[in-house]
Amino acid sequence: MINRGFRAVFVSGFVLVGLVFSVAFAGDDEKASGSDRAIRITSERMESVDQKGTVLFTGDVVAVKGKMTIRTDRLEVFYEKGADGKKKLMQIIASGNVVIREGDRTGTAETAVYDKPGEIITLSGNARVQEGENRIQGEKIILYINEDRSVVESGSHGKVEAIVYSGE
Repeated sequence: MINRGFRAVFVSGFVLVGLVFSVAFAGDDEKASGSDRAIRITSERMESVDQKGTVLFTGDVVAVKGKMTIRTDRLEVFYEKGADGKKKLMQIIASGNVVIREGDRTGTAETAVYDKPGEIITLSGNARVQEGENRIQGEKIILYINEDRSVVESGSHGKVEAIVYSGE
C-alpha cells in the first residue's frame, strides 16, 4: 500500500508534466490572461510543414510559459486541421536531454511524449520526477491524466526507485 505522503509527492510531480504539455502547448488554458497564455519557444531552427500537420523545433530548444520551462534538443508538434480550419493538437514529442522545470519541481528524460487524444504523458529513457528532495525514477513513467493513474516501469538495467521524505 502506498502511503498518502508518497502519493501526494508522486502526483504533484506529474502535475508539472501534465500542465506543461496539456496547458502550455495545447493552448487550452482559457482562464489565463495575456502573457500567462503566451508560449515563447526559441531554437536554432524551426520547420513547419502545414500539409503534414507538423512543426519541428531543433537545436537548443527552450519553451517557456509562465513559470514553466522545457529544455530539449528537439520539439515536434503534430496537429490536424478541423473542418473549420482550426488546428487541433494531436501529439507533442520532446526528445534529447528533456528537462521540464517549475520552481523546485523537475522532470527529466530522454524523451517526453504527450498524446492529446488519449490524455497520456510518457517520459522515457532514465525518466525522473523530483520535487525538492523527493523523487521517483525508472526507465519509463506513464501518466494517464483522465484516470488519475500513473505507472513507473523499470528497464533492463535497473529498478524503479522512489525516495520520499515524510516531512515530519
